[in-house]
Amino acid sequence: MEGSDVSDSAIPDVLKHALARSVSKNGDFFLAQSELASLAGRLGDAEVVSLYEFIRDTSMRLEREWRPEFMAAFPLQQGVLPAPLI
Repeated sequence: MEGSDVSDSAIPDVLKHALARSVSKNGDFFLAQSELASLAGRLGDAEVVSLYEFIRDTSMRLEREWRPEFMAAFPLQQGVLPAPLI
């Protein structure tokens, strides 16, 4: 898969939780900017979708708050992201 240097299982849980926590607290990635930047351009489609769904399902925030920032970090995967739930 193109752009797939890191597999989903290689994304440490602590990193996924840091991203979700930032979104949970602020509705954005302000508290986890470096974590998001460390993954940008390194994940394949399936990994980006999995990360997106993890953040969506655990952050308890509306996708419209953080989705644009997520899409900006992963521009090549914009077309494979699921439609917002709300």
